[in-house]
Amino acid sequence: MDKTDQTHLVRDAQGADAPQLSILWHQAWHDGHAGLVPAELVAQRTLEEFRARTAEQLHSFRVTGSVGPPTGLCKVVDNKLDELFIERSARGTGAAQALLADAEAQVRAGGGNLMWLVCAIGNDRAGRVYEKAGWRRMGEVAIDLQTQAGPIPSRIWRYEKRLL
Repeated sequence: MDKTDQTHLVRDAQGADAPQLSILWHQAWHDGHAGLVPAELVAQRTLEEFRARTAEQLHSFRVTGSVGPPTGLCKVVDNKLDELFIERSARGTGAAQALLADAEAQVRAGGGNLMWLVCAIGNDRAGRVYEKAGWRRMGEVAIDLQTQAGPIPSRIWRYEKRLL
């Protein structure tokens, strides 16, 4: 199976994924947020923080790629797409679309018909991915982003998608 085929396989995260998953999450988060979010938030988003968050949340992640070196991660909380990050080398391969479709299926299976997510203002690359998948930008909202040092007030884009 070639790399493109691997990126389309969506599965539950496993313990063996944790080390690489935290690196993927850290790098992809910084790729999508550098220069777009408050500097104090960027300073809090260290690799050590992502390792701790990965350990706490591993059971709730869906991932793409082989066990050990996942290429993408996604997490749904109720009807919110809480996390979606793709490894640099897997961007443009369909991994994001596979994870979005899987997340939407999870919410539908739970009886939901509307999903939402937040995205850093100015993260146009992510915005294009969401819009291509049928999501609509609803505007800007103020939220507190949680860190180990406490909440950091931020403005973000809110996207929504009606599930048919």
